[in-house]
Amino acid sequence: MEKLSFNRNSLSNGSKTVRHKIQPGANSFRILPPFGNPDTHNGYPFRKWSVAWMIDPQSGKRRPFASPMLDREKCPVDEYSRALFKFIESKKTKLQEEGLDQQEIKKRLEGLSKVQWDLKLSHSYAYNALNKEGTVGILEVKKTAHDGIKERLNEFITDYGQDPIGLQADAKGNAGVWINIKKSGEGKETKYVVEFAKIKKNIDGDIGFVLDRTPVDESVAENYDKLGYDLSTLYHKKSVSEMRDILLYNLSLIAEEVPEAILPGYEEALGDAKPAAKVEQKPKAVKPAKVAYSLEEDDEDNPPFDVEDVAKVTKSAKPKRVADDDDLMALADSLLD
Repeated sequence: MEKLSFNRNSLSNGSKTVRHKIQPGANSFRILPPFGNPDTHNGYPFRKWSVAWMIDPQSGKRRPFASPMLDREKCPVDEYSRALFKFIESKKTKLQEEGLDQQEIKKRLEGLSKVQWDLKLSHSYAYNALNKEGTVGILEVKKTAHDGIKERLNEFITDYGQDPIGLQADAKGNAGVWINIKKSGEGKETKYVVEFAKIKKNIDGDIGFVLDRTPVDESVAENYDKLGYDLSTLYHKKSVSEMRDILLYNLSLIAEEVPEAILPGYEEALGDAKPAAKVEQKPKAVKPAKVAYSLEEDDEDNPPFDVEDVAKVTKSAKPKRVADDDDLMALADSLLD
């Protein structure tokens, strides 16, 4: 598999990050190879991120902050969200014992439940992908769609013994495969089904459907080092202490409407923190590179999933791979022998 240099141009100030959005119905994409330094992507064509959406103390705007969980560290936001969930469950049990019905209990706990939902980590998987218009961009999906993508790519390897994500056709003209991500439903009922994309073809005088193996345009293959994105730079990474400070700031704002949300151990939030809206002068943030925020605020089409085990990756060690990922990512060994 090709070794490509980082696309610093795609992340520079003034450049526009291209993000593919999955629309209702069928969406055709071509998953592209890993991009950048092998020590960063470890052979995987995707990057997993866990982020917390909170108010930025500097700008007063809600934006994502990357969880330190991905660097084998604890996440203050995750710890708080879990603690709040247990607190809500204990209050629910107490209210049930008092004889309140479900509707009344839900109403009583509405404020706390909203805080727990808003501060829940959101997990996503980012890929470099090509759409049918010939545009390379970031395709960011939830776990259900991610699992479907892996399943289809592994199936292609097993059935055809070929690279499903290569940029160029091999000596026999084989050129990978396109996939369809079908989206249906809304909000928490949103569902994704991943299938091979198919096209009509004349087969011995009859019209049939075959896998869409349309080659990647030469201009994309030749310029991928300028078109692809370094998936390890999509979000601003925060340290444990920075994440806790941002959490406490947000809790100081939340305390005004939901004082019960200040759990034992988080009383520091009741200190001198002030809402960003009251700050007269905002410090100018220096941005060395534009980052690609692709999880949308209050994204009803992609609601956060329950907290799950996160792939823990360090800069000095490769992550442990599960069997199906290993089959998919070791293409150079399995296909070129």
